[in-house]
Amino acid sequence: MNKFKKHILFLLILLSVLSFEFNVYDFSILNSNYKVTNVKASQQSVILGGNSIGITMELDGVLVLGFSEFLGFDGKKHCPARESGLQEQDLITSVNDNQVKNANDFFNLINNIGTEQINLTYERNGQEYSIYLNSVKSAEDGMYHIGLWAKNGTNGIGTLTFINPQNNTFASLGHGITDNSSGELITKEMGSIYYASIKGITKGTDGNTGELHGTFVSNEIGNITKNNQYGIYGNFYETKSGAKIIEIASREEIQIGKAQIYCCIKGEDVKPYDIEIEAINNSAFTNKCMVIKITDNELISKTGGIIQGMSGSPIVQNNKLIGAITHVMINNPKRGYAIFADIMASYCEK
Repeated sequence: MNKFKKHILFLLILLSVLSFEFNVYDFSILNSNYKVTNVKASQQSVILGGNSIGITMELDGVLVLGFSEFLGFDGKKHCPARESGLQEQDLITSVNDNQVKNANDFFNLINNIGTEQINLTYERNGQEYSIYLNSVKSAEDGMYHIGLWAKNGTNGIGTLTFINPQNNTFASLGHGITDNSSGELITKEMGSIYYASIKGITKGTDGNTGELHGTFVSNEIGNITKNNQYGIYGNFYETKSGAKIIEIASREEIQIGKAQIYCCIKGEDVKPYDIEIEAINNSAFTNKCMVIKITDNELISKTGGIIQGMSGSPIVQNNKLIGAITHVMINNPKRGYAIFADIMASYCEK
């Protein structure tokens, strides 16, 4: 395999972090008047999560990851894609009016066009654009290239919140997965989840978000059928032996004070960590129903607080599931927001 193809293959399997929304510490959100949908999910028993999972979502096109110069037969270095004005995170949707299905399809289209002019249609920040460029034949592999790295979809690390054993469905994240280029929810609700192992941590600090670094360590364990502002949901394939069965609390049972989150920050080990519930809005139907604070010294010393990859970490109080972490407050990573478990359970159905 030549060097150029190795670069493409390497980048196709890279994990890019799922999109998060960060907010300042604002209690007014919890005092707003939200219209509440009739939620009847409390008292339901589910399997407690806390496992790190790898998540992949398909896109209608290929996402530009970066650019790479390559040697042409003229002895010069070329990168037509960068020279055309394309940018990282642009979503290429068609080549000469041919819809792009995946990265392999895209590179084959480019090579087959050869020396003819290429018309690329792409999306950036929710707007559609079109550009013209020409590929160059590479002296490295004899194929036509435009000098970019691309991948089929978006993927990253999150936390499994719970599994509904009655219909073998799952809930995770507590917020939706968004398109990096537009910030909007990915509307093509097709994707998969995998068990993941945490290999490293970038610690969060005031003004800088941290991140869990992990790798996929299983075959597909579920497929994503819903991606909305309250999380991702779908069918779960695996059977969890020795899993903890837990009841979902009613909102009236949730109290200001001590609770625990379940998450994984090393390998595949799920552990409980101490937190405080600081504010609650019982009438909310949003992904910011509660304000929480991390108080566990071990978790703070290792992660700095809430970091990317911990979204979906289930919150337990008085042996009942009350919610899941959804957001971190960027100026104070020890604090963040959480969604009620009954909201997630209402979407966790076939």
